[in-house]
Amino acid sequence: MSSQPDYISRYELENMKTQMVPARLNSRIFFGPLNAITNLKFLTENNIKHIITVNIPTTLCMKYSEKIPMNIDEYTLLNLDPNLPGSMNGMNEYLVKFNQVYSNNIKNFVKSQLPDSMDLLYSTSSLNSLTSNIITCEGYEKLVIFNDFLSLVQNSNNEIYGNALIVSSNGNDDSLVALLSSIVLKENINLQLNSVIQHLQMLRPSMKAVNYNKIQYSQGFIQYCELIKSKCWKDLMKIEQINRERKALLATRNMSYKREDVNYSDSSNNQYYNDIRDDRSFSENKMMTPTADLDQMKQDFPDRTFKKLRYSEV
Repeated sequence: MSSQPDYISRYELENMKTQMVPARLNSRIFFGPLNAITNLKFLTENNIKHIITVNIPTTLCMKYSEKIPMNIDEYTLLNLDPNLPGSMNGMNEYLVKFNQVYSNNIKNFVKSQLPDSMDLLYSTSSLNSLTSNIITCEGYEKLVIFNDFLSLVQNSNNEIYGNALIVSSNGNDDSLVALLSSIVLKENINLQLNSVIQHLQMLRPSMKAVNYNKIQYSQGFIQYCELIKSKCWKDLMKIEQINRERKALLATRNMSYKREDVNYSDSSNNQYYNDIRDDRSFSENKMMTPTADLDQMKQDFPDRTFKKLRYSEV
């Protein structure tokens, strides 16, 4: 019986090892398979202090949480489990305790980021949902809560609050890809979904079997994309308005400072400035070269024209 070539076996082994290692989405977010949350070396080296599990049954998540090699109060654990009832009533005491402990961790973290990060949230209702570490909603609402939580993480102090790790059962499923795509699109609204998926596949080659249509038409995904585009345009318009107001204020201030009088003869108040596109502020012009150095300036800049400028005290 013929055996498989040795180089193929080595390739498959290396491929399996690669699938076990999480990939890095950006400077603060990693993603990969569920077993990564028990990898002390990875968690420590990458300062992981926030774990998000995607479509992992809460009972399984509870078992894995016992193997996480960190003190329970040193990290947050957010579980996206649409199959668990929204109420804890009737649940066993272990599940209730699991929910209480990790919910307190999340509430403490969220509280530490407010009100400074409030403007980053898509919906203030996310704060109500993040009073629990178990998120049971689906579609648009889940995408908003998920991204709002990550906005808080990415805006927090890295040294104190660390980075986030997002995991699913194998690190390759469509539910995880949809959530990761929502992060990338939020930061780059002009990208097409197929480009985003190709980018994710480049980061984690084991995602090669992604179903593009399933992600694009997944519940709430298109609605979420419309939300981020709308918010982006509103932010751009707000920035543009601020810039216009700032320019108008500077123009008014400069007009009040500058009073040009070519006939003014008091040399103690005379300053010289470059007549070619001089748009410096009053404080900058006040520190310009005095009359005594004008001859040297003319030698250094023979092609420029210099005029006298008087500043009146107003």
